[in-house]
Amino acid sequence: MVNLANRQHIRNWFALGCGLFGIWELLRAVDYAMGAFDIITGWYRPPIGTTFAGAVLQILGHFFLALWLLGSATKLAAFWYPDTANDNVSDKNDSDSKTTTT
Repeated sequence: MVNLANRQHIRNWFALGCGLFGIWELLRAVDYAMGAFDIITGWYRPPIGTTFAGAVLQILGHFFLALWLLGSATKLAAFWYPDTANDNVSDKNDSDSKTTTT
């Protein structure tokens, strides 16, 4: 089983990855915002079926996903890589059994 030090190390890397993914999503939202600005100013004629409202929907989706990932990266890491209570209990039982006198 993975010891607690390794689990904390993995949790830190997972939180970093969630944060980086959140930054990437934020950049995607900015990219869609630039595209929406180009559509509304008339600098870009989108293909048929692409609308300003669709671009705004993409902006909002990427933006709120980015905020959620950046805001809860450590909570997500703690959820996916929790501290194992079984290891703590078994360590306590081992130390109790070594010090028990009959």
